[in-house]
Amino acid sequence: MMAYEGHVLTTKEIVKILLQKFPDLHKMEAWLQPPDHCNNHTNKGACKCAKTEYAIFEQLGRGKFRVLLARHLS
Repeated sequence: MMAYEGHVLTTKEIVKILLQKFPDLHKMEAWLQPPDHCNNHTNKGACKCAKTEYAIFEQLGRGKFRVLLARHLS
């Protein structure tokens, strides 16, 4: 998602980007949940990056996310 840093994307756009980059994820498409990787929101079973400085997204509203700085690569 580094190429989209600072962009605001919808869930649908995020999933499309991931599936283009990683076609093998098609079989797990239902499990691709941006809120699992947010600094301000999570789902049950979220990634360990959720609600930390390493989160990938900031949720701006239902189905709308800002791509954050890739801190784990800084």
